[in-house]
Amino acid sequence: MISRIAVYQKVPDTRASVRQKSFSSLSFHKKISSINLVDIYTVEKKLSDVQLEKVATTLINPVIEYAKIR
Repeated sequence: MISRIAVYQKVPDTRASVRQKSFSSLSFHKKISSINLVDIYTVEKKLSDVQLEKVATTLINPVIEYAKIR
């Protein structure tokens, strides 16, 4: 079974800010109001919900990130 763990930022992400600045040279940059990055981890092993939760917990810094399992 394939599962996905999505890691989201709780605080502004510097990586997103850098990418948004790089878009400023493009003709459509005014149409981009914000950029949000999500780190996606694919787990290609059959794991229980509890095991997936443990994996997700190890992937995040709980102060600035949270995870969703799909």
